[in-house]
Amino acid sequence: MRQISGIQGFEAPNEPDHGERTVPVAITDTSAPCRAVYDQQTVFGHNWTQFRSVTYAAAIPHPLIDGSLMLTQNVAVYPDSVASGTAFSRVVAAIPGCLAASASLDRRTERRPDSNTVLLYGDLGDDAYRLNGATLIHVSTVGPSERKQFTQEILDQLEHAQP
Repeated sequence: MRQISGIQGFEAPNEPDHGERTVPVAITDTSAPCRAVYDQQTVFGHNWTQFRSVTYAAAIPHPLIDGSLMLTQNVAVYPDSVASGTAFSRVVAAIPGCLAASASLDRRTERRPDSNTVLLYGDLGDDAYRLNGATLIHVSTVGPSERKQFTQEILDQLEHAQP
């Protein structure tokens, strides 16, 4: 992650709901149309067999304002590819309604480089989802807009790290 992003200062924040988790958490401030896209419990469901989520933060210099970058990596392993495919399909089906509902707050662009990958690039953050057999991977970045490139690169690295 540090090598891909070029940001050496990533650390797990010492805050509630950050750092490392082994179960999905509800993100209660997510609007109803976007729960299946951003709320961990809705995205990953309850039938996974393994789950890991790690959030990192880094202070970053920016030409206009100094800020921070948050990066979350989620990996859920399901009993089979049908179960993981169902979770991925739930995300894909919810994206149009979510983008329409949140357009005034954060304009996002959807890209589908292949049938197993969805990328959402936005003004405030980026999200990337990939279905890989019985595994569903999600990478999220929140911060200045220069991070689009490494959101997908981290997704690629996580996919290659899966057994």
